[in-house]
Amino acid sequence: MASYALTKVIEDRPDSPASDWHGEPKEAFRAVARRYGRNG
Repeated sequence: MASYALTKVIEDRPDSPASDWHGEPKEAFRAVARRYGRNG
């Protein structure tokens, strides 16, 4: 299933198989936030 994600998922330590992941907002996230009146 395809998705237009508003955040990108980034691996904290790419060299470690047990690494955690976190999300960071893309520019599209900020555009949606501005459109709907939220600061982003």
